[in-house]
Amino acid sequence: MNPFYSSPMRMRGINEQFRSGLRKGLIGIGIVMLTGVTGYRLIEGWSWADCFYMTVITVSTVGYGEVHALSGAGRTLTILLIFIGVGLMAYCLTHLVEFLFQRSITNVLGRKIMLNKITKLKQHAIICGYGRTGARVVAELQAANKPFVVIEENEDIIKRLDEQNIPYIVGNATEEEILEAANVY
Repeated sequence: MNPFYSSPMRMRGINEQFRSGLRKGLIGIGIVMLTGVTGYRLIEGWSWADCFYMTVITVSTVGYGEVHALSGAGRTLTILLIFIGVGLMAYCLTHLVEFLFQRSITNVLGRKIMLNKITKLKQHAIICGYGRTGARVVAELQAANKPFVVIEENEDIIKRLDEQNIPYIVGNATEEEILEAANVY
């Protein structure tokens, strides 16, 4: 959980891109696995277990060795499985790394932006807790276009603050360092 604001819309876009890329990669791996197992079964006539094992060690590039001797067509299938399998694994790993990188960059930038906004606030209200009363106070301050910051420690409420683009600091309002982060003077 980030202690300062980060855009929920941006995170939703990143999450959707990740899920879409991961879904495509997993579907592709499933198709390659099914093709490999079926191909070895049809070409080599092996048992389903041997076909599955050979496909897994081929696609994962573990390379323990061939389960049985391969025919020319079996070797061609193995070569195709290696190239396609490695490509799909690289695709999935790329999407995973990209997702993790973008997410951490978004969190870091979001925190920094919110921290900068909070440190520049002058003559602002500090709302200690976003319960019923705090929510009403925030609504009034927003309507009056007055600057404010919410101090909250409940994770469920923090998610709501994030979704509503309300500036907040995670922590207990009785702690001096939290009040200093809220720019109390």
